[in-house]
Amino acid sequence: MDSQAGTEAPSRSPIDLDAEKPTKQLYLAYLQSFFICVATILGTGILGLPLKIYKCGFTPFVTTFVPSFFMQVLVVHFFTEMLQICDAALQESLHEEFSYNHLDDVPLVDRTHASKTSQSVKYQKAPMSNMVSIGDSNQLSETSSTSSKESNNGGEVAVDDSQVSSPNLHILGKLFLPAWLQVVFYLTLGVNFACLLTSYALAGGESFGQLLNVDYRYLIPPFLWILAFVIIVGFSFIKPIISTLTFAKGSVFILMAVVGVILGNEIQSPIITDWSTTYQPLLMEMVALGGLFLVMPLLYGQFRGSKEKLIGFKYSIYAALLFSAILNVVWAWSVLSVVPQFDETCYNITENSVATLHEASTTEQPKVKICDETTSLEAAEVNGMISTVPFTAVVKAQSSSFQWISVLVQLFVIISITVSFLTLGSSMYHCIIGAVNYLISLRRKHSSSESQPITSSFVPSDSVWRGLAGFTAFLIVFIIAISEPQSFVKLLDLVVSTCQNVICGPIFFIMYRRTYQPPFRNLTIPLRTDPKFRPLFILCMLYFTGGIVFLIIELIADL
Repeated sequence: MDSQAGTEAPSRSPIDLDAEKPTKQLYLAYLQSFFICVATILGTGILGLPLKIYKCGFTPFVTTFVPSFFMQVLVVHFFTEMLQICDAALQESLHEEFSYNHLDDVPLVDRTHASKTSQSVKYQKAPMSNMVSIGDSNQLSETSSTSSKESNNGGEVAVDDSQVSSPNLHILGKLFLPAWLQVVFYLTLGVNFACLLTSYALAGGESFGQLLNVDYRYLIPPFLWILAFVIIVGFSFIKPIISTLTFAKGSVFILMAVVGVILGNEIQSPIITDWSTTYQPLLMEMVALGGLFLVMPLLYGQFRGSKEKLIGFKYSIYAALLFSAILNVVWAWSVLSVVPQFDETCYNITENSVATLHEASTTEQPKVKICDETTSLEAAEVNGMISTVPFTAVVKAQSSSFQWISVLVQLFVIISITVSFLTLGSSMYHCIIGAVNYLISLRRKHSSSESQPITSSFVPSDSVWRGLAGFTAFLIVFIIAISEPQSFVKLLDLVVSTCQNVICGPIFFIMYRRTYQPPFRNLTIPLRTDPKFRPLFILCMLYFTGGIVFLIIELIADL
């Protein structure tokens, strides 16, 4: 889908070609991206997926799951292109607030179109005359004249890529969205991050509480703040930690799936199929494979500027997506083949005791269990349990040789929640860093424009402002978590799926259209989508927008 058309690159010496050959560090970076993407996808969604497919069965689930997989592949492809265009725009200083060089207080806009002399592969930049359309000539006239003077003098100025802002979600919104839609985008991102991190904080407290036999409310603060401290203080080396934990998590989960496959073949429990309920797992499928756009800006920086590296970056994400999709399918089949889908007793109580249950839920009585959550997937869903609860119970009852499965499941849940919190928390902090850098650049630009800037005896460093902003964000998550919002927890899946569909659907569509308008459309980037494949983005937008419409219809039907 990537176009090979564009500005012809000049011939390079054998030394330059050797510099582009994959190195051990590059392979480790690909492996790191793979594990972090797996950690993003394999959150708690995979544990809740069997509870959404027990009514339709396995075959209808696969029928709707495969298109969802390919839609996520398209999101990765087009989002990678948007990251490249954003990166090229920053390096070309098309938006000078983001290109502010805070290291030596010299705005990069003063050095626009300077050639780069480092050995790493750089963007082949288009001339300013080709970049600016008639309507945008006034916008960049000053920088164009500056570039012309440098060209006439024959001087070359080296620009260090490390001094150019790296693309992040905040910058993407500022560059490619109108002001009113930026507010919608940032609010949607904030709600999405808050919901996910709150759910992980609550689940982490509960899982460690069961392990230590302690009230989970006392474990939420240490769980949240220890991981938040690791993210804020150790942000520069958080990726190897996430990769290591994801490897352990994946290994444990594969072992669980293998146990399910073995027992499923032994039990050979018939899987009931109902095509009339095929639509039910759609929203959960979007959540189970979604969220990669949250971490891709975090990973992009180490692959920027090189076509070969970016291809490897995309393939590492595709591999993570495929691996996670296969694990989702195998886990769904394992659970369906081991755990009964329906429980007649649970069904009868649900139908005949609605008034009694409603009355009990509106009083201060203890929580009423409709039926035993270990007997079926239906019972587990009614009681708000994850799929591992009935799976563990049935496995222990069917085979005495698999009694250790409960310990394995508990270990998986703890590792999964921990690594998911670290991954999404790091993505949120990366976005916060971008927003803080933007505000700092505005402040410095304003100070440099004043004839007598106001000085202070104590000015906090940039890292202090970033840390305070990150602390504030985690404080909001902590306040929500300790308030024990039961109704909020019930709406988590609904809210998260809605936020992700809004972002991947209409918002990304508007962003992508903007990248093909002046001045961005004439930027030369390593991987451009071939024009004949660009209509696929419309298909992607319609799919996720359809998810929003489906959600609205489902809510109206439940009223």
